[in-house]
Amino acid sequence: MDLEKIVLSPNKYRAYLAPSALKEILDLLRWHALSTGAHKRGESPFTDLIEKRKSLSKLFTMTEDFSLGLAPKFNERGEVFADRMPIIEKGELINLFTSTSSEKEYGVKSNFSGDDESHKSAVIMTGNLDRSEILAKLGTGLYLSNLHYLNWSDKTKGRITGMTRFGCLWVENGKIMGPIKDLRFDETLFQILGDGVVDFTNFAETAVENMTYGERHIGGTRNPGLLLSEMNFTL
Repeated sequence: MDLEKIVLSPNKYRAYLAPSALKEILDLLRWHALSTGAHKRGESPFTDLIEKRKSLSKLFTMTEDFSLGLAPKFNERGEVFADRMPIIEKGELINLFTSTSSEKEYGVKSNFSGDDESHKSAVIMTGNLDRSEILAKLGTGLYLSNLHYLNWSDKTKGRITGMTRFGCLWVENGKIMGPIKDLRFDETLFQILGDGVVDFTNFAETAVENMTYGERHIGGTRNPGLLLSEMNFTL
């Protein structure tokens, strides 16, 4: 971090997302991405996934798993969710989060999700990328330790935007060259969790939810890091 800051031009770069960076993207999925109600209202960024026009990477598997111990299984009504429910398996959608309200409104069976219809205790399957191999497999590109200010740039198309944060580095031929000046990315979930996936790390980190917007939030995630073949940076 004492090296001179590197200023990069907007471009598409190979990128490694550390577990903390990937967690920020997973947190954005809470905003209607896997909600039955949002899909029925035409607000889901995963419409193409839900309606099987697109898929994600076969390396991407996501499960709601309360064995993490970071959130209770019951919702606001006292209804009890399953101990474990597959959400996405090998890139294919298996289940959406469905509340009793959506069951009554849309005639689909509830799985006793909370009214926000989002994950509380998500676990992402690890891959094969060893910690010692990250820089070599990245080669030349961006090592992204943290992201922030994430939001939708085109919600119904699954396009998101956000900024690099601290600890983001430029790497050339497997060697760290120095920290970068902040960049803005604009990319689709179908690239980040789909076509662009090279591999996930063979280790994962558990992160406890620390949001206090409106109230103290509960829950968390356990997820690996992610190596991408390409990620679009626009500013």
